[in-house]
Amino acid sequence: MRINDPITLPVSGVTIKNRLCKSAMTECLADEYGRANIKHERLYTEWAKGGCGLLITGNVQIDRRYLERPGNVCIDGPQDEQQMEGLRKFAKAASVNGTV
Repeated sequence: MRINDPITLPVSGVTIKNRLCKSAMTECLADEYGRANIKHERLYTEWAKGGCGLLITGNVQIDRRYLERPGNVCIDGPQDEQQMEGLRKFAKAASVNGTV
């Protein structure tokens, strides 16, 4: 077993292209309303292009009353189209280059 070997997760059957993983870290990049934005898109694109097999997002809160720190993405309550678009771009960026 080598770090560049793919691994298939037993329950989901998802195959990760290698054994490199970026775990959750606080990015502090959300705007003043807790929305994902172009900064997330750029950062996760770079990590994915760098070769990670798996990217785990930083702190994404579901209740803005309990932020770990300012700048966390927060998705509590109904999301408008602008918020959803930011989240879609964030997720797409994290899957560039075959990254899961």
